[in-house]
Amino acid sequence: MTDRISTRDRLIDAAIAIIEAGGEAAVRVDVVTEQVGVTKPSLYHFFGDRDGLVTAAYAEMYRRSLLHGLREFHDAVVDAATPEEYRRIIESTVVSFSDPEGIRRRAVRASVIGSAVTRPTLQAAVVAVNREEMILLARALEIGVKRGWSNLRHGPQATAYWWWGVLNGRHLVEIDDTLDAAAWDAVTLDAVSRLLFGAPAP
Repeated sequence: MTDRISTRDRLIDAAIAIIEAGGEAAVRVDVVTEQVGVTKPSLYHFFGDRDGLVTAAYAEMYRRSLLHGLREFHDAVVDAATPEEYRRIIESTVVSFSDPEGIRRRAVRASVIGSAVTRPTLQAAVVAVNREEMILLARALEIGVKRGWSNLRHGPQATAYWWWGVLNGRHLVEIDDTLDAAAWDAVTLDAVSRLLFGAPAP
């Protein structure tokens, strides 16, 4: 079982590397199987066909892009001892989305979501990953409410999905260099602060 799982994972990793280097069109069954050192029937066993492999690779790319930082954010919120510390964690998390790694991860998500439009299986995988990870974000927001540090009129789950949508929407600013990214960041931080704390960011 371990060998089967590791072979599947290695095939996905190889496909991800190829997509990142040359785009989806560069994913060829013979290239992937040669890189991993397996036969084509092995790939077909795990994924059915090339599109199944590409779908699995995109789903894993999306999952990895979401995992980055979200669990650490949740754990930091759990450990927060004061409302000021909680607010600092929220605000620093919003600000961190504009760093180079945040920009790269957002581009990955935009690419995967775009590909999912015509791939129902990938769309279902994206929804499943969102549901799993947004639970963490919603729980972190709920902690602030339970401790009396935050006030959510629309509930933690709706707020988590809204926040995630807004932060992913920054990709539109990043692909258009005529837009003022700093102004977008300020508006976003202000909106999140007003939503969670009833007051603009200091």
